[in-house]
Amino acid sequence: MQRLGELLVIEHVLTPEARDAALARMAITGERIGSAAIDGGANADRVAMVLARQHAVLAARDHQLAAIPANVRAILPEDEARRLCAVPLRLAAGTGELVVAVRDPSDPEVAAELELLTGKTVKIAVAAERRLRQALDVLHGRAAADNPLLPRPPAAVAKPPPEAARLLAEMSAGGGVRTGRRWRRLLELALVVGLVASLIGAYARQGRRGERKLRALPTVGSGTGDPPGRLEQALDGFEDRMARCQREVDVCLSDCRRAAPIGREARCDDQCDKNKCARLWMRARELGPPPQQPRSPSP
Repeated sequence: MQRLGELLVIEHVLTPEARDAALARMAITGERIGSAAIDGGANADRVAMVLARQHAVLAARDHQLAAIPANVRAILPEDEARRLCAVPLRLAAGTGELVVAVRDPSDPEVAAELELLTGKTVKIAVAAERRLRQALDVLHGRAAADNPLLPRPPAAVAKPPPEAARLLAEMSAGGGVRTGRRWRRLLELALVVGLVASLIGAYARQGRRGERKLRALPTVGSGTGDPPGRLEQALDGFEDRMARCQREVDVCLSDCRRAAPIGREARCDDQCDKNKCARLWMRARELGPPPQQPRSPSP
């Protein structure tokens, strides 16, 4: 019957896979069903409650095992407590009974020996043996750092820089936490939109500067050409315009390539209309005889 009760306990607190692993561990190590269930991932408080229902006694939960009053700790000597695997929990209000958590509530000899050792009427509670051993370690100052019954310090929360904290406080003021979050989202969105707008504006200004330089380049009129008798003067003026055209295109290319991002210098050829002067020359040929280009002096 005891074995059947243990199996019922493990069925209530573990999945089938964890139950099979716990039963195999019990067969190898000989540990009790409650400890095996906790090792398998079961909640210790739930294990205690299932054991309590099985034995019709009180359940000793983690918060009770971790907060034993000072006037109760010395009632049972450490050596006897470890031998019996018993933890005194509290003195019952009104009756003065000593509530003691044990691993096997079905053993009447344990209750009788506890009454003899403490000199008090004992009321039995139950918890898994593993939790009782851990509680005794905490009670007598022998607990390891990973003992789940040890009090945990509050997690440290990183504080924002003073300026950021002030800004968040101002955004949150008057509207609560939700309003503060809404303002933060709006601020982030405004920053992103402003950045995109500034990039678009810079690109547009660069484009307008290139267009102004191109519009300033000299062009050949669509009229009938130079008046009669002024051919030489027209040719001289055309050569000057060609030289000025080439200089302005070179300056435009130099400025554009210096300001262009790495790898995008090729766009400057289109932006500065690199072939503008060549088209000017071809257009002059269509309007009349091509002017003679100056020859370099012979060496």
